[in-house]
Amino acid sequence: MMKTYEDILQFNKQTLDLMVKSSSRMAGSMETMTKEAMGFFGKSFEDAVEASKAMASCKTAADVMALQTKLSKDAWEQMIEQSKKISEVQAELFRETVEPLTSHYKGALDSAMKSAA
Repeated sequence: MMKTYEDILQFNKQTLDLMVKSSSRMAGSMETMTKEAMGFFGKSFEDAVEASKAMASCKTAADVMALQTKLSKDAWEQMIEQSKKISEVQAELFRETVEPLTSHYKGALDSAMKSAA
């Protein structure tokens, strides 16, 4: 009985340690995502300023339409690329946060199944 109680205490201590580590990883990943987003927003603002200057220098309506089409296409591609980056960071965050706990609980379940058999 005492051994089982000590095992439970050890398991709970390990679980708590893993949760703290996972939280720390999550905080680091959130920081990375925030930096990535702020960089994107800053670049988007700079691009908007440049686009305004380019629009002001257009001589004809056809030039404006051609530039607008190009700017829209470029903005769409940049947004898709940024979305991919954020998705990759989120997927890595999920893996880093959940995997240690999943492995820990799987090991405990396997051990319990062996004991029950």
